[in-house]
Amino acid sequence: QNPNHPEAATLLADIYEQEERFEELSGLLERQAALASEEGEDGVALDFLKRAASLFEETLGNLDKAIETWRCAF
Repeated sequence: QNPNHPEAATLLADIYEQEERFEELSGLLERQAALASEEGEDGVALDFLKRAASLFEETLGNLDKAIETWRCAF
């Protein structure tokens, strides 16, 4: 599996979510945001960052990382 491949990343994200592997999921979302941004897909990158920030805040309870991620998003 190549996490840089969009379809593989989507499947991997689903697996991480089902298995409640939220740390790995948040890292994957951040990598996907960076890749989307590099490809000029800022809207897609923003969606990944918003999902990661919400995950940090609501699921992982890591407010510092959530704030950092929200700052990157905007």
